[in-house]
Amino acid sequence: MKKLILTAGILSAFLLAGCGNKDIIGTQYNFAWAQIRLPDGDIVEGDVDAWNVGSDNGRVRVTIDGVDYNTHFSNVCLFSEKPVEDETE
Repeated sequence: MKKLILTAGILSAFLLAGCGNKDIIGTQYNFAWAQIRLPDGDIVEGDVDAWNVGSDNGRVRVTIDGVDYNTHFSNVCLFSEKPVEDETE
């Protein structure tokens, strides 16, 4: 019985490790707005057409206005809606 539980635990760990950005219970993440830092320091922001996690750990592809940006998650902020700009300045 202990071998069966151990085998099931190890198999589950391998299966969960390959999930990437998918939730095991089927939750989908929808992002409407993104800000991306480019290597030259510029910031690109806009409505998200599509996004996808790459096969490499930490890589993400975000499409804004038909342009694909392939980068690391540390260079991207994804928002569920467009942030409200402060107009009191």
